[in-house]
Amino acid sequence: MVIVTKFGGTSVANGRNLEKVIDIILSNPARRVNVMSAPGKRYSQDTKVTDMLIQMGQETVRGLGQPEYMEDIYRRFIDITDHFEIESSFLVGLFESLDEAKNNVLSDREEYLDGIKPYGEIIISEIIAGVLRKRGVDAQVYRPEDIGMRTDGNFGNAKLKETSYEEIAASLNPALEGSNRVIIVPGFYGIDEHGRYMTFQRGGSDLSGAILANALDADLYENWTDSNGIKRAHPDVVENPETIERLTYREARELAYLGAEILHPDTLKPLIDKNIPLSVRNTFDPDQNGTYITATKEANGYVVEGIAHNDRITAMYVEKTGMDEIVGYIERLSSIFTEHGVSINQFTAAVDSISLTFAEGYNEQIESINDRMVREGLVDNINGIRVEYDRSVVCVVGEGMSHTPGILGRLSTALASEGINIETVSQASEISIIFGLKTIDAKNAVKVLHNLYFPKSNM
Repeated sequence: MVIVTKFGGTSVANGRNLEKVIDIILSNPARRVNVMSAPGKRYSQDTKVTDMLIQMGQETVRGLGQPEYMEDIYRRFIDITDHFEIESSFLVGLFESLDEAKNNVLSDREEYLDGIKPYGEIIISEIIAGVLRKRGVDAQVYRPEDIGMRTDGNFGNAKLKETSYEEIAASLNPALEGSNRVIIVPGFYGIDEHGRYMTFQRGGSDLSGAILANALDADLYENWTDSNGIKRAHPDVVENPETIERLTYREARELAYLGAEILHPDTLKPLIDKNIPLSVRNTFDPDQNGTYITATKEANGYVVEGIAHNDRITAMYVEKTGMDEIVGYIERLSSIFTEHGVSINQFTAAVDSISLTFAEGYNEQIESINDRMVREGLVDNINGIRVEYDRSVVCVVGEGMSHTPGILGRLSTALASEGINIETVSQASEISIIFGLKTIDAKNAVKVLHNLYFPKSNM
């Protein structure tokens, strides 16, 4: 049996937390492959190591130097080696490599930052392997460049090449089959055909673990974090929401995509391909079962499993008389957004109008998109386009919704009774309903909908 684990940033933030990680790894001999995030916050006002690395790179690009960044980063790791009373001299070469990457300023900003960002994962992985070896464990670090984790050419948002799965398996299976070795892998990045570091999106260590689980045909993928699993709503919005015990892949993907922050949205794809279960558990409370995610689950009496929301949304409303008679209209409109690098996350169409939403931060692209729509006759004039900022989406998710009539009416009535105006509604999936509304109403909407289905836990 092989279990692949991934430990989040809080789990490896300092030596005290890392003791729990070591105990978890050693408590089950099946935990042979372990993926590490960079150290996260040690306390609420602290800075994550990855953010420190990015800030250092940005300051270097501006020519500001800021040597204290490097000193602060060094100290974060040396404090951990001091905690475990292991010799820190092996860090010198890693620090020198990081310093070289920092000073190798490139014209492509994203390429330059990708050369720096993975060092939090790289260095903490070497420290953990050192601690394990001190305890008599045959532990070794296998970096993505060692095992063939090859990606495309998209810095900061890398995608794995399909051929990588076989290469990873060929690299790691001999170590798994021929010994009791514990394998440590830095998460968050791969390499391109030229050997350059390429990071996944933030939170990409989740994806690294899923990739390894797929490549090695793991029996289970464990995602260890600082929460007792996936909650029915965000704890910052709803006080003490319940942990969801079981989810299907579909439910988990919907929740992750629309704002549940425990999982990177792409994590489940490699697991679905091999039908590998995912267990989301708490490093600091390992006796809790957490959330168990599989392809299917037995009916549990819940119509709704969870409510996710995302506040960083821009909405656009497009109107054109006779839109429904124009063949390929939606495809033409979508292609303009694609060409400008803007991903549409909600789409609702009527006879003469379309509403769509996408992540905030595309102000420059919006102007170009609007010009294209006018030039290509997708609107009669610029007045046919309306853009609204400070919008949110609230998503209600549950497999039980597909077998229960009247769900949309019940949800809409509950929101209306609290004076919450619904601007858009989308139900592209039978297991989710997405409401678009003003950000000022979003948190109240989550509370209302949560209370509708989980009244006791919302007290």
